[in-house]
Amino acid sequence: MLYLQRYFLVISYQGMPYNGWQKQKHKNTIQNILEEKFSLVLGRKIIITGSSRTDTGVHALHQVAHIDLPCEQNITQLIYRINRILPKTIVIKDIYKVKNNAHARFDAQKRTYIYKILQYKDPFSFLTHYFLYKSLCIHKMNKSTEILCKEKNFKTFSKKSKQEKHFLCHIWEAKWHQHKEEIIFSITANRFLRGMVRSIVGTMLMIGQNKLSLSDFLDLIKKYNRNQPNIRMAPAQGLYLQKVFYAQDLFLT
Repeated sequence: MLYLQRYFLVISYQGMPYNGWQKQKHKNTIQNILEEKFSLVLGRKIIITGSSRTDTGVHALHQVAHIDLPCEQNITQLIYRINRILPKTIVIKDIYKVKNNAHARFDAQKRTYIYKILQYKDPFSFLTHYFLYKSLCIHKMNKSTEILCKEKNFKTFSKKSKQEKHFLCHIWEAKWHQHKEEIIFSITANRFLRGMVRSIVGTMLMIGQNKLSLSDFLDLIKKYNRNQPNIRMAPAQGLYLQKVFYAQDLFLT
């Protein structure tokens, strides 16, 4: 009998070449590639379950996925072997032994996404930032985050999806900050709806350009309807899954 141990993978990827995280037939996805490479190295069919289903073109600094492997793996050697055959745009950063009932998606307590904007042309950053040359009022955009954090129902910012059973999320923190000509939005919540962060960012940029008032922003949220003319979708290349958080008692020493 083959005994299996569950592990959490910590993965980083540059998302622009891929059709998102989730496995799809005849599509170039992160999950497809990881399952293929792990199956090749281990000589058996491997299934990988991710914590978050990032969309096409979205990046990850700290994606987490769980995987069941034969016991007594040499983790250092496995990381080396997998990274050697993965594309340059995907890397396994670490592998942690966890309890066998640990689930990368359902046991995640909260997730943090960031969105990066540049206000000057940089030939080395066009795949990793949204270029927006217009002046933005960061103060007003941060006022809009105060409104956002008081809300619970985010149907207004959700793409249609049969997988969404409800539209309730708890946002722990959301904030804009600027360092020179780079502007970064950070948001932490217990869960995110499909397209939620990009829709929030795109709409807040309207506020920053004085095209949408704070009262109008609140009104948009309260209508619980995505089909409104002032809802904007920011481009995928600026979005990153920055961190996924878990209870420490899931991890085994």
